[in-house]
Amino acid sequence: METLNKEQQIERLYATAPVYEWELIVNPDSARTKVAFVFFLIPMLIGLTVLFFNWNRGGLMVAGMFAFTALWGAPWIRYLIKADKH
Repeated sequence: METLNKEQQIERLYATAPVYEWELIVNPDSARTKVAFVFFLIPMLIGLTVLFFNWNRGGLMVAGMFAFTALWGAPWIRYLIKADKH
């Protein structure tokens, strides 16, 4: 096998056909994204309200559970349940 310098390697790389391709769809104002924001904001607001009115260990646990649900649930809804089908 021959040894190629950097320029030859780059030239050979651009001469080969791509193996994988994808299409980038950017639509940040879609209904799917708005649903994900709602599924993020509602648990966070409930958790902050619980934390505000019940500032002890129990309130901190409940607020933490709501925050965890928001941080985990919003991407789950957006990218698994409401995924782009294109």
